[in-house]
Amino acid sequence: MVLLNRQKSLVLIKRTLGSFKSLPYLLSYDRSERDGKTREDLYWEPVYRAEGRLKLPGCEMGLMVLDLNGDGVFDRNDSTKGTTIGLDLNNDGRLYGAGEYRKLEEIMDVCGLPLQVAELDPSGLSITFRVSTLTVPTINTPIPLFSVETNEGKLIRSSDFRGKIHIIDFWASWCAPCVAKLVAMDSVARDHQNDVVVIGINVDEPERRVAAEKLIREKALSFPQVIRAQGEKDFLWKMVGNMQGVKFAIPLYVVVDREGVIRYAGDGSDDLSTLKDLVQQLLKPAVK
Repeated sequence: MVLLNRQKSLVLIKRTLGSFKSLPYLLSYDRSERDGKTREDLYWEPVYRAEGRLKLPGCEMGLMVLDLNGDGVFDRNDSTKGTTIGLDLNNDGRLYGAGEYRKLEEIMDVCGLPLQVAELDPSGLSITFRVSTLTVPTINTPIPLFSVETNEGKLIRSSDFRGKIHIIDFWASWCAPCVAKLVAMDSVARDHQNDVVVIGINVDEPERRVAAEKLIREKALSFPQVIRAQGEKDFLWKMVGNMQGVKFAIPLYVVVDREGVIRYAGDGSDDLSTLKDLVQQLLKPAVK
């Protein structure tokens, strides 16, 4: 691809941010050529943010909130676009690296406390945190207590995760890799139906519930599905999605052994080979 032209301009647009203000936006134009065809792209991004200080007992740091969709309102809709909270955890005066950028629904380990955003003022003037009561699991520890109801009305309790291997499949209808692997996961459930329990946990937003239900019907999935259409607000996704290295990324497969201990949390690899190999290892009788 050959870049023929690139232009960037900073413009001020009158938007509501508590009151009407002129807010800066960056307009970018690219014109490129590929395979003899000319392509033109015009896009924009907000370049303003709300800043302040987070003060806790014996701990203080810089805090920033982004309005990613550029509508002049700081809210949870921005979080669907990416990381919107910045925390200067090392107090070096700048926000840098993935560790200092968080999503609004994350459980954040700050000053030794598991914090969650409880309330965010739409104008960006204030943000309220609370200490989370949810337990974020880790590999090689028991799965936290929870109970969910499937679409068929069956209650699933984590306290029942004993005696069989359990696989929790977190997916969404908009996630192409998730959807592509649903049939492969269904094969795992069918091939090991006496020893392995597979549970699908859909993490779509409310407006995508119908699309998720349609996919389940079209693919004739045999394993139980839980659809509550709460997105990142879903308590189970909030716990598991905050596991180290996960960061609300899907597809996500969590493998729990016969003793109820988490042994794996990841994308399973492109063909689920990593997940399948682990299941085979866990199915082997214990050596005495």
